[in-house]
Amino acid sequence: MTNAIRSQGTRLQHGTGANPVVFADIEECTDIQLGGVSVAVVDVTHLLSLGKESVPGLLDPGTITLTCNYTGGAVQKALYADVLAGQTSPYQLILGGSATPITISFNAYVTKYDGPTAKVDGKLDLSISLKITGVTTTA
Repeated sequence: MTNAIRSQGTRLQHGTGANPVVFADIEECTDIQLGGVSVAVVDVTHLLSLGKESVPGLLDPGTITLTCNYTGGAVQKALYADVLAGQTSPYQLILGGSATPITISFNAYVTKYDGPTAKVDGKLDLSISLKITGVTTTA
């Protein structure tokens, strides 16, 4: 038997600046991609080194890209306002719809708000990219 987690029920939530933070789902996401985490490489090679030497630098928590059905909903509008203002906001990515979901919390800012895109015999799509800043926590 598998321990795989179904993606159905996964959602990304945008938080307000209020205290306590209030989270609301980004409306009708159809695709959410959590980009990879990377670590900077710091060159510490010196004149007595026999080969290249390096140490790990700072962690880059990566990006999140998402595609949504464009609804013109309140949270989609808030993300548009955030990109115009250069606003960093709290987010929660809740993975799967299981009884014990995995929640990844982080701060991020919108780097791309693309759309809505209209196609013949189609629907309006919205593409958004978020740059995660600082560290993430998983619960």
